[in-house]
Amino acid sequence: PSHDRMDGNGLHGKGDLTYLATRATADTFHFFFDTATAFVKKFIQTPGMFNGAFFPAIEAANVDYRWFTKKDQLEISTGEREMELFQGKGTFRGKVIITPSGMTGAGTLKMGLVTVSSDSIKFMETTVDATRGIFTVTDFEDTTKTQMTATDVILSYNLVTDKCEFETGNSGKPEIIFHEQKYV
Repeated sequence: PSHDRMDGNGLHGKGDLTYLATRATADTFHFFFDTATAFVKKFIQTPGMFNGAFFPAIEAANVDYRWFTKKDQLEISTGEREMELFQGKGTFRGKVIITPSGMTGAGTLKMGLVTVSSDSIKFMETTVDATRGIFTVTDFEDTTKTQMTATDVILSYNLVTDKCEFETGNSGKPEIIFHEQKYV
């Protein structure tokens, strides 16, 4: 941070913090023995390989920032807001965890007509893997209509090819519903 001060509430700073390929900008960072916290105005992550792990592009505003320095882990929570991922190809609402070995998360990822919700998502530069996921496809002409929902699936989504593969999840009983199709 560019401006630091110490008072009865501890050490505070204003400016930018970097961690791995991320940069956060805030009016006030709070520094503790093993943690830095803030409500950041701007958060970005540069896409690509860093320390042997792949990371997607992130752009976000007004998110909660918790950097656990001893654990070497950064948590970003969006609350009800969304962050932009994959250079505008997707949005995410939830919590991501960034470490030197990569980025994981729990929440809802939207990419065009596809929505993936899971408490176990692994983000790479151009792919997303999820377990215990819910995979939803909306209608092309009316995005308020759901065409298909698959629950309890393990899935891999490739943003370059715009293709998703999914299989039975942990329960062994996935449920796939085609909402608009009727079979007699």
